[in-house]
Amino acid sequence: RCCQREGHSALPTNLHFPLQPTLTTHRSTRMLCSKQSAQHSLCARRTFAAAPVSRRALVVVANEKQGKGGEEGGAKFDNSVYGTVAKNANFMLLGASIAKCGLDKALSGETGPWTVFAPNDDAFSATAKALKLSKMELLALPNLADILKYHVVSGKVMSADLKEGQEVTTLLGKTFKVSLAGGAKVNGIKIKKADVKVANGVLHVLEGVLIPE
Repeated sequence: RCCQREGHSALPTNLHFPLQPTLTTHRSTRMLCSKQSAQHSLCARRTFAAAPVSRRALVVVANEKQGKGGEEGGAKFDNSVYGTVAKNANFMLLGASIAKCGLDKALSGETGPWTVFAPNDDAFSATAKALKLSKMELLALPNLADILKYHVVSGKVMSADLKEGQEVTTLLGKTFKVSLAGGAKVNGIKIKKADVKVANGVLHVLEGVLIPE
């Protein structure tokens, strides 16, 4: 075999070595090794692909008794005010704030009806920047519960019910003012999307966070 690899003349014909079976075995071994290497690479890729990737910086823990609905991290949410917010990736900060202040149960299930002027994550970011705070510092404000209650109105108030100059009393007991010129606004903050119907009320999406005086 060495002579053949190094280019020497062929072995005498009267000598019989199992050349072909040996070469076949070597070739099979190389193929097996290649297959094993490919399998190891595939396993490695699967291992890294299976690693869990968190989509959220904050985890909102929901009550398992809230009922059927969307799921986030295994938790089940209904189609109530809180459930709708908690399962929507655009309201991560609002959902976390509601849960942190213990208002999740009050805005879930068959309570209400409620009208919530709901700031999305962009609204929280813009407000935090205006106040020169980080988003986490905004959520850590000692009056966070009051801020949230200032966005909630008892009863179901559709956009068609809003009137120019109207003062609306919130769950906090304070009022905000409605203006309609150039699009509906509350305390000068534009309503980005109105009349999002939920099981126990309605949501109006805001472009900013209402801060009570």
